[in-house]
Amino acid sequence: SKKDTLSNLDQVLLADSAGKTVSWQVTFTGDSSSIAPTLGDTLIVGFTKPLSSKDEFSFTTKGPSTNENTIQKQLDKIKAVPNPYVVTDVYEQSLPSTIRGRGDRIIDFTNLPPKCTIKIFTSAGDHIRTLEQNGDLNNGTVTWDLRTKEGLDIAYGVYFYVVQVPNSSAKKIGKLAIIK
Repeated sequence: SKKDTLSNLDQVLLADSAGKTVSWQVTFTGDSSSIAPTLGDTLIVGFTKPLSSKDEFSFTTKGPSTNENTIQKQLDKIKAVPNPYVVTDVYEQSLPSTIRGRGDRIIDFTNLPPKCTIKIFTSAGDHIRTLEQNGDLNNGTVTWDLRTKEGLDIAYGVYFYVVQVPNSSAKKIGKLAIIK
């Protein structure tokens, strides 16, 4: 199963520090695509044996994080779709027959890490737009409306994008083609 989901009957076993004596077992129940716990979720634990004043419980959790050793592998999976972008590309949703025009002009950057910056440049190296991904582990897509930071439509041609993660030197550099 995926790393960010739980399957029905997935278990967490609590053991001594050596990992040899299992003392408790937590079993997750639900449909086959339950989302892994996130910030603000509540875990309710039920017991089938009586508790005494000698019982002691301590729970520690960690929030989602990015492993510096694998960040470049994750960045290598980033894609810009469609690429090349062709005017009236099939990827775009068509408009209802009562509305004229081409509809939304967009390119999606997919497989992004939870926090990153996407800087878009012309082939001459001029910075035209910065996009931010401030999502969670379950949402790795940012949409670009093919406009500059001033809100102008971009021209046809080749563009470059650079994806960077805060506090990391790893980056993804890619190129886009906008074809008339």
